[in-house]
Amino acid sequence: MATKTITGSWKANRDGRISANAYAICSDILTLDNDGRVFRQFDTTKVIDKGDDMKEKYRVIVTLVGRYTLEGDVLRFNDMNPRFENAEYAIEGSSPEKKKAIDTTESHEKYKAILKSLIAEVMMNKAQECQQGNSGNIPPCHVRVENNQLVMKWEGYDAEDRMDQCEEPANLNRTEPAIPVEKALNSVADRFFRAVTEGDCTYLNNVSLFMPCGIEKNGDNTTLKIEPLVAGNMKLIVIFTDKITMGKTELKQGRMGIRSVYMQELSQMMEPFDGICVNPVNGKSICLRQEMVEAMATGRWGGIDDNGHPVIK
Repeated sequence: MATKTITGSWKANRDGRISANAYAICSDILTLDNDGRVFRQFDTTKVIDKGDDMKEKYRVIVTLVGRYTLEGDVLRFNDMNPRFENAEYAIEGSSPEKKKAIDTTESHEKYKAILKSLIAEVMMNKAQECQQGNSGNIPPCHVRVENNQLVMKWEGYDAEDRMDQCEEPANLNRTEPAIPVEKALNSVADRFFRAVTEGDCTYLNNVSLFMPCGIEKNGDNTTLKIEPLVAGNMKLIVIFTDKITMGKTELKQGRMGIRSVYMQELSQMMEPFDGICVNPVNGKSICLRQEMVEAMATGRWGGIDDNGHPVIK
């Protein structure tokens, strides 16, 4: 199969449900140039159904940039890196009263914070996809063109992935560089620590964190079992900004699972603990003391000053 038979743009819709009240609408456009360059644009809208016809919509566009080779019918992608393109949010309300209630500065700051969090999450996830592809660990992909469709089938799998021939994305940028995979993998953690440094309480209170824990059952009652990290004379709750970072941890304490938590929930758990330890990986972490967590949860956290001191309002 000659390379020219697969050059051009190919599109597939990859919609899916995220949870009981949330789903994603995603278009995937793969553009293969004659010179071996590849651009893969993911245009994803996360829709959260809030009930009473009210929906929150968060749209993030990310393009994977790299190169491809075609040897016989085997297609391989190389040197893939993610590039952020654009993002926006929209809120749909069912009544004038609801629309008025959400059209406030405070509400829009919250929606912006959620969008920032989603951008970081998408960049991190796409970077992980690039890393897996660049490592050469993905099985060979056999391709063919059939009825104006690009058909891809990976060795060892029965399912085929079909993409329809289409126009290339409008304003496709072929010159702007992408972000290195290693940097993009840290997008979620970097965004969280930036919010801590800058005192962005709105972001800190609207981003989901991950807490390793177990569950103890006593009849009809269930309680969380949190195994603290003991550092000197301090007992800390271990928290991760994302599951990728959590997978790199050195801690082997037999934890049963993980729970998604927010800063306000953590502040309510502080009484038996001295604070939280964020991302303890490779001997590095950040410790947020109890009073800092409570200040973040109540909007009194002012960040870190130029001398490296915490600021509590």
